[in-house]
Amino acid sequence: MSLPYFRFYGRDYLGKTLHLTGEEDGMYLRLLLSYFSTAKPLSSDLPTLYRITRATSASEQAAVARIVHEFFVLDCGLYRN
Repeated sequence: MSLPYFRFYGRDYLGKTLHLTGEEDGMYLRLLLSYFSTAKPLSSDLPTLYRITRATSASEQAAVARIVHEFFVLDCGLYRN
């Protein structure tokens, strides 16, 4: 099963993410890929998001928390971008 196609605008992405660390950037991309490949909002359960992003260290998990709070909106218990 292939991932659904989605448009990626590099200039827009870079314009909004240049302040991110490499770790945060990687976590954001993984969350976006999950979001668009499933066509569903993300869970608000942080351990679930850690699994999606493969965030195992404390710094990776902190990066995931920062990213969801900055780039996603909590709506009816789910994160939407």
